[in-house]
Amino acid sequence: MVLGIGALTYGIYDFYAGLNATLGRIPKEIRDDVYAGAFAKTKGDLGVAERYLSRAFETALTLPPSAFGDRPYLHFCGIAASLASVQAMQGGAAARRAKRTCERTWAVLEPADSPNATATATTDGSTVIADPTSDANKIAPEWRTYAASDAERMKRVAIACMVAELVGERAAGSEEEKEEERWLTWAVEETLRVCNALDPDSTVAAAAASPVPAGQSPATEVPASLNVTMKHDPDLTALFPMSDFAAPFEALGSYYARSGNVQYAFSLYHHALALLLPSTASAPAPRIFTDVQRTPADTCNAAQILNNISELVMRQHPPSPEVRAMAEKWARSAHTVVERGLHARGKPGPLVTSGFVQYGGGGGGEEEEMDMTCESVFGVVLFNLATMREMDGDKNEARGFYTRSIEQCNAAGMDEGVFKGQEALRKLGRSSVKPDKK
Repeated sequence: MVLGIGALTYGIYDFYAGLNATLGRIPKEIRDDVYAGAFAKTKGDLGVAERYLSRAFETALTLPPSAFGDRPYLHFCGIAASLASVQAMQGGAAARRAKRTCERTWAVLEPADSPNATATATTDGSTVIADPTSDANKIAPEWRTYAASDAERMKRVAIACMVAELVGERAAGSEEEKEEERWLTWAVEETLRVCNALDPDSTVAAAAASPVPAGQSPATEVPASLNVTMKHDPDLTALFPMSDFAAPFEALGSYYARSGNVQYAFSLYHHALALLLPSTASAPAPRIFTDVQRTPADTCNAAQILNNISELVMRQHPPSPEVRAMAEKWARSAHTVVERGLHARGKPGPLVTSGFVQYGGGGGGEEEEMDMTCESVFGVVLFNLATMREMDGDKNEARGFYTRSIEQCNAAGMDEGVFKGQEALRKLGRSSVKPDKK
């Protein structure tokens, strides 16, 4: 069994940190409520926090952009995301309110004549927003004519991705998943429009549906159907890491992977890789944003996608030797790339002997959180390589990879990964014991 890794998305909780950067620019009309909500949240009183932040959010909707200072939508989103994070953390009905908060935040920048400003998400496939009509007379009219900057448009992409994440969490396997697809499709297309890589009338579906070149298997090689030229404002890439640009592509690719649309999935994964990882021998990709330095987090996120491509290859075909070889090629690329990400964080260099890959601990705060993400990816990649080596009969190397996977998963707090690795080792040990001859 080859393991995949969850989608690279904008986590609703990560966005809570945006409040710290927003506090100094909170309009006086809502400042007390925002402070009170933030304080209640730090005490763990989420219900009280939601009440204060909800009141702040409702008032903020009525304020004009000028009340928030420079790049007002960024600061408005900080308040909205603080509320949504508190709601999502409570789960249940509160999590559904988080989705609604994000939808309403997205709708603030919709022009008044847009079909998305009044339509519901279930009328047809072209609409996105879910019932924002209750805000039609509440949102300050100045927002309807406000010309958002590229940075604000990318923040709106993040909001759309959070809505899709919340839809997916509560609608897995249901017809409501089409709503997730609409949100993510809009997010991908808007990202391309911000980067001047998509005509206003074009769609990402048309690009992703491009024919795969002759002789190329859509499930074993990545088509270059989204190999487009992207331009950018240096100020924009200074505000947003490449992971933020890549997240919509990876999330929509993961959606199509779950839905069985392999060609779309591979095209979108390929484009996400191009954003996260400049072309290398181990991870071929078109050259996009070549003047932008990738962070270690970008590198680890690229490894996650490489691993998921490997898992998709194994899942779509019978595990013939050729398919296993292609899947292992992607997995080893993930292994190389995640090592690079871990090393870039100042960790010791890897010790590789007979399949054993060893890392020490370290880190703290945000760096520690990023390290745990890399550790998680590394643990899954090692497990998958062990599985492939076992399938090919190389039990010694498989045992080494399983052992290191258990250690990596343990370091990352992945109890399920530890259990799967231990179970695989036990089965491998039993299969290695030959019965006595009588």
